Parts: sequence; C-alpha cells; structure tokens
Amino acid sequence: MKTWLPVAFLLATPVYAQSIRPRNYEGHDHEVAVVAFTPDGKSLVSGSQDSTIRLWDIRQEKEIRRFKGHEGRVLSLHLFQDKKKLLLVSGGVDRAIKLWDVEAGKEIKTLSGSKDAVSCVRFTKDGRRLVATNRLGAQFWHVNYGTDMLLLEGHDDLVNSVALTPDEKFLATASADKTIRIWNVSDEETVKTLKDHTDWVRCVAYSPDGKYLASASRDETVRIWDVASGTTLLVLPGHKKGAYCVSWSPDGKTVATSGADKRIRTWEIPTGKMQLDLYRHSDTVYWVTFSPDGRFLASAGADKSVKLWEIKEE
Repeated sequence: MKTWLPVAFLLATPVYAQSIRPRNYEGHDHEVAVVAFTPDGKSLVSGSQDSTIRLWDIRQEKEIRRFKGHEGRVLSLHLFQDKKKLLLVSGGVDRAIKLWDVEAGKEIKTLSGSKDAVSCVRFTKDGRRLVATNRLGAQFWHVNYGTDMLLLEGHDDLVNSVALTPDEKFLATASADKTIRIWNVSDEETVKTLKDHTDWVRCVAYSPDGKYLASASRDETVRIWDVASGTTLLVLPGHKKGAYCVSWSPDGKTVATSGADKRIRTWEIPTGKMQLDLYRHSDTVYWVTFSPDGRFLASAGADKSVKLWEIKEE
C-alpha cells in the first residue's frame, strides 16, 4: 500500500539532480512532437513537424524506415502488436488518422472525418478500436471499418490528451480549459471534473494499476491524482514555462516529466522525491516515455532530436 505525504510537505522536500549522457537519434528536419518504443523495446518511432514518422534502431542508432503521408505536423502515435503484424496509428494537424504496417513500411488506411487536428490517438487493448482527441472532444473509431463511433464532448476548449484505465471502463481527457474530465465509457458521461490546475492541461496518464492519474500542465506543475476521490495527492513543481508530458514507469513506482525548460525529471512515487534531472536537450522537450522494461527513457523535442537515456543499469 502506498503512503502519501501531505501535498504541502512534498512541495518543501529537497531534490537532487543528476545528468546522464544520452544516445542521439538525429535526422528530422523540424521539431519532434512524440516518440514511442516498439513493444519489444528494440526500436523507437518518432513523429515530427517535418510530416514524417521515423523508425530507429536503438542499438545501431540509425534510421531504419521512414513513413510519409501526413501533410503537416505529426502530433501523436501509438503502437499495437497483433498476431500477424506490428501496427502504428498516427494523428496530425492534417486531421487525418493513419494506420501503418510498421515492418512493411506501408500505410494501411486513413480514417477521415475528424473536424480538427488530431492531438492524441490510442489503440484499445484488443486493437479493434482507436480513441482520438481533437478540439471537440474524444472520439472512438472502429479500426477495421474505419468508422467513427461515440464522441465524448464537454470541455470548453481544445482537448490535448486522452488516457484509458487498464480495464478501459473509464477515460480521462486533458484540456486547454484547465480541467481534466473522467468519463464512464459505457454511459458516455462525465463522472468527475478535476479543476486544481490553473492553466492548460497538456497530458494525462493513468498508473499501471489504474488507481492514480498523472497530469502535466502549463501552470508549471505535474499532479498525481487519486482516481477514486478526484483529489490531488502530489504536486511536482519546477518545470519553468510549463510541463508538457508525464509518463509512468511499468512498475508504477516512478513518473517521468518533461517541459519547456528543456529538462526531463524522474520522480519517486509516492514520496514525490526527484530522482533524476536530465538536461541535454537544447529546447522544449515535448515527450518522454519509458521503455517496456523500465530501463530507458526516450524523449522528443523542439531541437529536432530524439534521445535515449539509460536510467537503470542492466
């Protein structure tokens, strides 16, 4: 059982910084908005403002494959391994949701119908559906038929991020209206609205057990929420000019955060103690994520680079 310390105490807890020299994956011509590990942890996939998605070999530190098809910035991507192939879904400012065969390097289909830029896209666990966000809200799509299904609306401004609980009964959306909404997927209703942030909420992520929700905001904080009560358990401060991304480690004991201050930080859960302060990017770090084994972090930034950080020894 996790023991949570009072929020006011956590804000005063001293932290310690450490720098690690990362591996660099360079080749994008513009800002890199997002990066993800393949399920086997051997490759990285990145999406950029240069309209391309690139597959990188981690060990050889080189580009393996390039996916072209979006018109404009690629904002989000997600991977799913089915029985036959590794699938990639991507969304961008061109309002398109594209499905790709990663190993073949080919586009399978484009799902059209989004009314605005696709800011975030995720596969469901069975790979049969997608959930994507845009200015209107969060929308589900049927992968095989390419049709849109239910639409969850309610925010007063742009929806930036979406996350599903492990059992997929609930969904969280983060918005520029400074709130997070928790939705009951089957009822299509908001069950909670979280209002502690004071500026745009850019990213949300559920813990592996689904009991906690992490959020990153332009108000320069990352918050850890108790899902059942809707209350803030931790406030992780310090990303000057705003936090962009938050990600959970596979064991749920650490969160990684990134921000406009060019830094990546890792935090111990539930103590809120900062573990690492990584600062090799030269501009805003838009995305950070853990490898499947929790040994590495991958990051993507406005400096056109993708970086890999070894945070645990083999």
